[in-house]
Amino acid sequence: MAEIPATKPWRHRASAMPWVPGNTAQILPHLRALLEDIERQPYLDRPFTWPITGSTTTIRQALQSLGGSGLVEKGNGVATLTPEAGTFLETNDSSYLLMVFHANVRFVGEAIHSLDTPRTHEQLNDIAAAEYQMAWTSMDQVRRRTAWARAAELVELWRSGNQLVLTELGHEFRSRIRIASSDDLPTVSATTVETPTIAAPGPEIAALVSSLDTQALANRKSAVGYVPGNGLHDSLRDLVNISSPSITFEDFHRSCVENFGIADNSARQTLVNLRSLGILEQTALDTVGPTGCGQEWMASDEPADLVRIIHSKVSLVAEVLLALSTTDKVDTASIHAWLTSRYGTAAVTRSELTTRLVLLRECGMVERITHLTYRLSPRGLAFRNSIPLWQPAADPGSAADDLKPAEAESLAAKLLVSSVGGDSNRFESLTAEAFGRLGASIEYTSDRDYPVFVATFWLSPTQRSRLLIAARSAQPGELGEDFVLDRLETYRRQYRAKMAAIVAPAFARELSSWAKEKGVLSITAGELGLLVDRHAEIPVHAERTLELLGSSDTDAIWASEERSFTVLSRVVRTLWDSGNDPEEVKYNSGSLSLNEIWRAARKDLDAPLDKLEVTEVLQLLSHPNVQGVVESAGGGFSMADTPTHVAARLRAMAAKLELISPSTRPPTRPSPPRTIPAPRVSSPVRAGRIRAWALENGFRVGKLGKLPKSVVEAFHAHHSTDSP
Repeated sequence: MAEIPATKPWRHRASAMPWVPGNTAQILPHLRALLEDIERQPYLDRPFTWPITGSTTTIRQALQSLGGSGLVEKGNGVATLTPEAGTFLETNDSSYLLMVFHANVRFVGEAIHSLDTPRTHEQLNDIAAAEYQMAWTSMDQVRRRTAWARAAELVELWRSGNQLVLTELGHEFRSRIRIASSDDLPTVSATTVETPTIAAPGPEIAALVSSLDTQALANRKSAVGYVPGNGLHDSLRDLVNISSPSITFEDFHRSCVENFGIADNSARQTLVNLRSLGILEQTALDTVGPTGCGQEWMASDEPADLVRIIHSKVSLVAEVLLALSTTDKVDTASIHAWLTSRYGTAAVTRSELTTRLVLLRECGMVERITHLTYRLSPRGLAFRNSIPLWQPAADPGSAADDLKPAEAESLAAKLLVSSVGGDSNRFESLTAEAFGRLGASIEYTSDRDYPVFVATFWLSPTQRSRLLIAARSAQPGELGEDFVLDRLETYRRQYRAKMAAIVAPAFARELSSWAKEKGVLSITAGELGLLVDRHAEIPVHAERTLELLGSSDTDAIWASEERSFTVLSRVVRTLWDSGNDPEEVKYNSGSLSLNEIWRAARKDLDAPLDKLEVTEVLQLLSHPNVQGVVESAGGGFSMADTPTHVAARLRAMAAKLELISPSTRPPTRPSPPRTIPAPRVSSPVRAGRIRAWALENGFRVGKLGKLPKSVVEAFHAHHSTDSP
């Protein structure tokens, strides 16, 4: 084995683990291929193809995820392998590679050293936080470290208990390295760190939380449900207060209508929802009152008690905290992707995720950094460690084995970053890309002093809607009143646009008022990014997109658009569960009537479910091209195929339609026209004649080679009257 590399002091070691694409069988060959390619040709800005997956990137981008690995140094447009990288390529010793990582990255050897007894990823994550001040709140960084260790055959993952176990090579590696001690770690002043304390729950809530075993956590309802008002915490507290100690159904409905300005049907749905959340219960024939848990929450006025109650009844509430970090902000797209990879079909929709984030923010467990990004608060970290969380039966290591970076930027995140600063060209390009993803075709104008572009939405064969857009980045993040609105109106008329809009990180109050007076839409980068993200999940018609761009309350619009997707999911889930329930199959062959489907699917919806909505879904799924549902002779409905295969057929149809649709990738703004020099006209006189004349007249010219320009000009001047 090669000599052990010198380990850097803890403070100088990187926090993020190096990463290359692939699973545990692919990452070592991929890393070796990258290093060998750099050894052959060190230039950064050239293409590189990962040999196993076939995906293409550049050397510069590939090295970004290697971070402080200690293998490569960059400078002056080239990459240079370190001596340690050379030793690894020469010996192909994967144990030595892990020693290089340990010497340069925190909690690599320390993680392996901690496996003196078999441990899970979660236990390793706890050790990283408790003993090494690495307060990660997702398993991503731990899984990257164990993936490299598994690839090097130092560690094995025993699937039976999801435990990591050292191999003989791992024990040998453990005995050779020096790990960081408490003396090596930076000391943290007690005055700079506040350890939050969360009050213990009362006996009713404590009993509810202690009942949350794996089955109970997996069987929670999927939606928080409808709650009137502007804030979940305050609205729920007000609703429980008016219900204490008890209230008749009619008085509750009346109070909701009067206090929240909602319709009677919504008031009735509110009561149903609060009972399903375990906050209210029926106390007599026609009265309701707070449950024991609801009473304890009112008595303690502790926000954590409300989260405990809702987490006990609704899926993936406190689990959201696992996807967040106390140090890095995480965007909603990454949170949703993480939940989907971990919990699969049980994961929540984007709007339901937003509801959970609102609740957690109001209760002090997450911090909202921007419109789209959140961070875990110290209080949230403490709460997360105090509540049972759902661990899927299958180890989620398969997703981690792909080693996809959690910090991948979405278009929404790029919009936010580029909006603050001086690069308006990049911000305009990203804004045009955003409108392209919303379904518009893009046309740039030619005026570079006042750059704008036109987004044209296709509404029907006879109707288009044109929107003139000015995208401006701003420093320090707010577009001021010096922006010339009148010129925007001139361009709107010139390009026959129906409306005009400004996209910026934020707007000065005066500019916002002026824009409103002139009928100009003012759209922040955060709002546009959120619209693109939600449109990706639930594509809406162009008319709806234009409505969303001009609306101050988009939640109601999105709720109505999401409704059909929710009903589709509920109907399929109901039929699939029935078709896989032995008792129901024995009783009715897994076939349900329209009324039975309607009764099962309507539970926990924000608004009452109409049977027509169920019928429309059944008609879609019964279509011969979909083949998802079959109707029996007796009028019952059952699944004709698995939901996975039905989804695959729908995707295949979508792929055919995408071949017809024009590309939504916007063009780039054309560069300024270049002045093209007039073509050079070669002399019609043979070079030999000019050379002979030059020698006769004392010019110093050679017998071969290009004639000097001065000689050619002198010849033509002397023979100006001659014909060629």
